[in-house]
This record gives sequence, structure tokens and C-alpha cells, in this order.
Amino acid sequence: MRPGTDVAKAMRLNHPSFKQEFFKRRTKLFLSGDDNEPINTAQIWTGCIFQTAPGWSLMVRSPINRNLDAPFRIQEAILESDWNLYDIWLNLEFVQFGVEAKIRRDGEPIAHLLPIPRQSYDSWHLQDRMMSPEDGEAQQVFDVWIDYNWEKFHSRQDGAREQRTYARRRKRLRDHVRKV
Repeated sequence: MRPGTDVAKAMRLNHPSFKQEFFKRRTKLFLSGDDNEPINTAQIWTGCIFQTAPGWSLMVRSPINRNLDAPFRIQEAILESDWNLYDIWLNLEFVQFGVEAKIRRDGEPIAHLLPIPRQSYDSWHLQDRMMSPEDGEAQQVFDVWIDYNWEKFHSRQDGAREQRTYARRRKRLRDHVRKV
């Protein structure tokens, strides 16, 4: 198909009630305003439909460690793109006002798509409880936290923060797991 071709009009319509004349040019930007919409937001139609492998979804979010001074953020979402084949809209939440917001095809990315397995969010639950010294598991978590903070913030003689604490501990854990 040639670039610029209206794909929707070129596709075969297999739905018994949907007619070709129902296709209209879509507005690509909606601004908030209705009572049921979040304030300070705009929606952008991407024109994209994503499909992932069974059991995989897409997380949509603002670019990681980029565009930190942008006047808007992408409202994060998890798209169950293995079964829900629908066109994607991005919700932009404006956090700065009186500033020009530019979105260009050849400019900075405005969103990241991260594939995530559904089991990472579908099969767990949050347990909420207060820490108490009588709770052995809570005490163990607290001890690890104290040890980490000591190593990171207080262990150096010069009083400087230890930058590699996380990396060293992560390597120690990986090495331990490999041995087991």
C-alpha cells in the first residue's frame, strides 16, 4: 500500500452493520473540558494498533530519563494488547503552563512502550501491615534496610555517599543465586 493511502477505506469491511460512510477523518487532538475528563489533559490519537504475543501487554509511559523539562507527562497505562486490538490514544497531562509544547515527528519521543508479561501484574496482591519488632519478618526487612542505608550513606570515612552500593549488592545476590 502506498504511503498516504487511507488504510481504513482500503480494508474489507466484514462487519454486518458497519458501513464505509461511517469512516470520518478523526480529530487527532482532544482537549479536556467535559466534567468527566481529567483537567489539564489532552488526548492524542496515535493511529497505531499494537498486538503482542499471548500473555504480554504494553506499558505506556513518559520517556525514561528524557524530556524531564517537557511541559507535559504521559499518563501511564497498561494496554492488554494481546487481546484488545484497538487504536491507541495517549493522554498528555500538562504540568507547566504558559509554555509552548511542541510535538514533532522528528523531535524527542513523547512516550515509551515497554512490553511486560501479564503475570507481573495480574497474579500478585499487596499485603499492607505495620512494621513491629514482634513481627520477625518485619524485623528482618528492617535490618536489611538499615544495613543498606549504613553502607550507602554512613560507611565512608570522608562522609560521602557510597555510589556503588546497589550495584555491589545486586552482583553479590546474582553470584549467590548462581551458586545455589
